Amino acid sequence: MAKLKSRRKAIGLIALSPLIFTQCTGFRLNHSKDSSFKILSVPAVHRFDTNACLPYAIKGICEYYNLDKSLRDINRGLNRTYGEVSYVLDGIRLLSEFQLNVDFYYYQNQWVGSHNKYKSIEGITKSQIPANVRPYNENLSLERITSEIDKGNPSIIFVDGYAMKNKPKKGIYLGHYVTVIGYDSSNIYLNDTLKFSTRRKIEYHLFQKARLNIPWQYGMILSKKNI
Repeated sequence: MAKLKSRRKAIGLIALSPLIFTQCTGFRLNHSKDSSFKILSVPAVHRFDTNACLPYAIKGICEYYNLDKSLRDINRGLNRTYGEVSYVLDGIRLLSEFQLNVDFYYYQNQWVGSHNKYKSIEGITKSQIPANVRPYNENLSLERITSEIDKGNPSIIFVDGYAMKNKPKKGIYLGHYVTVIGYDSSNIYLNDTLKFSTRRKIEYHLFQKARLNIPWQYGMILSKKNI
């Protein structure tokens, strides 16, 4: 009986370990000694749908801005079902419908000709962008991303998931969305569903590599509308 209780206790600790790890990671992120450290309280949302990085990012943004939107609402708005990928145009349209200002940056890297794991990625023209979204046909600068953090505005950025792991693969990239929630003098702080803890910090140079070395660079700055 004593052995059985001990085994159950061990199993319970293993089951709780992801939660403990996430909480400890969050504690470290919120207690940086860097004087330039700034982080926003954007919730990190993660379940079990491996292709739902954009829906999870949108859910976190909604919670941050106190918008009562469920994952079911978001998936329905993105016209997706469990396990399907999401597309950036659906994302910016939905975010604008949620009464958010969306500054959308889209820029084509002519010299990058690889394909992601979904076989191809189509370009975007200004005519495809919803009228209530502010379009910028240029690369979203790191300076703009961090200056918006200072204003309290997070961003959702399209990156190469392989490069985020520092394991790029020749001739292919993994399309992935992360939410930028903070920075310090050396690092960017993210909500990232590729990480077990969902929150992470990444050095500037690696973050830049992950978001710039892809055929199309997408980024959106999100702020609350004054209504």
